[in-house]
Amino acid sequence: MFKRVLSLILTVAMLMTLLPAAMAEPAETTDPAPVTDPTDPPADPTDPPADPTDPPADPTDPPADPTDPPADPTDPPADPTDPPADPTDPPADPTDPPADPTDPPADPTDPPADPTDPPADPTDPPADPTEAPADPVYGYVPYAAPVTMYVYTENGGSLNVRSEPRVKSGNVIGSLKYGATVTVLGYASSDPSWLAIPYSKGTVGVGFVMAKFLVSEKPKPREKSQRELNLEELYRQERSYKVLSYRIDVETRYLSGTIYLREGPGVAARSIGVLPYGQRLQAVGETNSWWHVIEPVSGVTGFVYKNHTTTIGVVIPEEPKAAAKAEPAELVVNDQFAIRCQWPEGYSLQVVNNQDSKLAASVLSEDAKMPLLYVTVTPSEAFPEAANLNSVDDAGRQAIEDAFLAVSPVNISYRETKAGDAILLARNAGEGTDFLDALLIHQGYEIEFVLTPSQEAESTALLEQQVGMCIDALMTLTFAAPAQATEEAAATPGPRVVRQRIVVGN
Repeated sequence: MFKRVLSLILTVAMLMTLLPAAMAEPAETTDPAPVTDPTDPPADPTDPPADPTDPPADPTDPPADPTDPPADPTDPPADPTDPPADPTDPPADPTDPPADPTDPPADPTDPPADPTDPPADPTDPPADPTEAPADPVYGYVPYAAPVTMYVYTENGGSLNVRSEPRVKSGNVIGSLKYGATVTVLGYASSDPSWLAIPYSKGTVGVGFVMAKFLVSEKPKPREKSQRELNLEELYRQERSYKVLSYRIDVETRYLSGTIYLREGPGVAARSIGVLPYGQRLQAVGETNSWWHVIEPVSGVTGFVYKNHTTTIGVVIPEEPKAAAKAEPAELVVNDQFAIRCQWPEGYSLQVVNNQDSKLAASVLSEDAKMPLLYVTVTPSEAFPEAANLNSVDDAGRQAIEDAFLAVSPVNISYRETKAGDAILLARNAGEGTDFLDALLIHQGYEIEFVLTPSQEAESTALLEQQVGMCIDALMTLTFAAPAQATEEAAATPGPRVVRQRIVVGN
């Protein structure tokens, strides 16, 4: 019994000694060493130790290509914000030159290059940054089918057709009358507010017009305002003006209304005074309906309506002056500048109106059947600071063109005198008496020339030869200081210079 108890005690003691070791944390085991690939090159002892912060390698990555060159230690580290490479991109061409670090970065908004474009020719010279860009070739976006529209302008004038979709000097290639039918091909690709129409004089048979002047329904005939009718009458009367070879004594007769003395032969001309009943005047020129008169005492000149006067008698000058032939002439404006021009053979210059705000002169031929050239010089209200028409911007020129078209349909073009001054030419494109209107600007003055058939002409149309003769004369027009013009005239042998002193404005 005692032996069994002693054996049990020894067994328990042995278990107590083994229990702490069994309850302790099991020993850490290590992974089996990887199998070394015998084909791998030996480790380079100069390589830096691995960075413990690097993420583990992705087992799905393809193995490195042993033919790749080693990384350049001078290359900057990759930008983690860059998007991953596109696996569909072709590999880089090792023959391409390295990128120039001074080049600006590519614009992400630029469209991608067209892979069908031919490569640039390396033998081409680099672009010259000082050269002006080439004139653009304007195209249009075609409609699915051409559209029929009609010309509509508030003033009833014509619509200019231009060679490009913008207002620019010299790009007017024609005009369309109010109410004309127009076939619209599409809109300009550079500016949808311009529409493309078939036009033989345009680039590749296309011209451009402003969309705001076209409507889908044919407009009704427009009624002209009273002011427009008055202006038209004024221009008609001015074109019929002729200088009298004698003076006519006239007297204002009794009327229930007021008798006005006006700057020009029409009710649209500005009034410069009121004439009392019985006022004696001398007429030195006339139009169809108006006398050009002088008040004998004050010397004031103006126009009075013929129906408001009674003819008293005729005064014949003792020594009528013969008209000068083919002589250079000059008009001096306010001692600021002289207008010089070589008039056609047989023409001479005569001043017919010399008020503070307007000069009117006629260039007349000895042949009564030849056209009359009417000249006016007035201070410009729209362009008082303009040195010449060349300095007027596109918007200003458009306003001038609109003013011409508001009066009557015309074809507008631009020329330059031999001295380089721009001149606007407006040729009648409507019915009625033919005319050519030319406009220049100099030192804030508008200088206008109007060529029209004389009353004795056999036709109301101008011959192209007569128009060409007038334009040739205008091309010789120059401006000079009054003193310079006088000295040049005195030193020039030959025909005498007819010098007319003109005072216009203040």
